[in-house]
Amino acid sequence: PSAGLTYITDLLEEGDECVLVNGGKAGRGNAALRSGRIQSFRLAEDGHFGEMATFLLRMKSIADVGLVGFPNAGKSSILSVISQATPQIAAYPFTTLHPHLGIVQAEKFETFSVADIPGLIEGASENRGLGHEFLAHIERTLVLCYVLDLSG
Repeated sequence: PSAGLTYITDLLEEGDECVLVNGGKAGRGNAALRSGRIQSFRLAEDGHFGEMATFLLRMKSIADVGLVGFPNAGKSSILSVISQATPQIAAYPFTTLHPHLGIVQAEKFETFSVADIPGLIEGASENRGLGHEFLAHIERTLVLCYVLDLSG
């Protein structure tokens, strides 16, 4: 985690839950306070506030295949051809600042997800370029596919 932040949990499976703060207790309203003598809808009791806190949530991309490589290697172009994803494609480095996901139709009912991961540069582990952001995304892919630019 970043300096000064505390790691709490990682939700990995469908249905995983984590209670960060407790909610308040609801007050009683018209239906609970109505009696045989008082039938009007003018009564209500206040509830109690719940806990308050601020959290930084971080989503790590989850894909079957992660396309990794240097900036401008053609990762976004490949993703746009093999899926219906529409990542931004341009001739300058770091066009992709956040992963883009695409779903590839392999067979009649077979699909898999592909993530276009932002460009890898030397020193990413020392937080250069997109650094730790890059590393956070690749740790959640099942397969890494290295894209190399052989043009020169």
